[in-house]
Amino acid sequence: DAQESRGLGDVYKRQEYGMETKRKMSSMETNNKPEQLYKYVLEVDFPKPEWSTYVLNSLEVDKELRANKVSKTMHVEGNTLNIEITSSELKMLRTSVSSLYEFLLLSVNTINEFHSF
Repeated sequence: DAQESRGLGDVYKRQEYGMETKRKMSSMETNNKPEQLYKYVLEVDFPKPEWSTYVLNSLEVDKELRANKVSKTMHVEGNTLNIEITSSELKMLRTSVSSLYEFLLLSVNTINEFHSF
C-alpha cells in the first residue's frame, strides 16, 4: 500500500511539471449489436513529444488478454498520447483501465529516472 501511495503521489508531482491527463468514460449503443458498449478515453500530455512515443511503444506490448471482449486503440498526436478502451462488459473495462494505469505509471517513472524535465 505504501508503494502504491508513493506511486500516485509521483503522478501528481509530474502533473505539476506539465503532464496532464484528461479522462472520459461513457457508454454507447452499437448499431450492429444489441449489447451496450462501454468506452474509456484517456489523453495524456507529456512535456516532450518523444516521451509520448516512448510510452506508446511500451504500452503497445501489453496485449489484452480477452481481445474478444476488450478493444484498445492508442496513437500519438504531438505531445499527447491518446488511448481509447472499449468493452461490452463494465468489469472487463475496469480491469483493462486499471492495468493500463499500472503500466502508464511504470513508463512515466522510467522516463523520470533517465530524463530530466
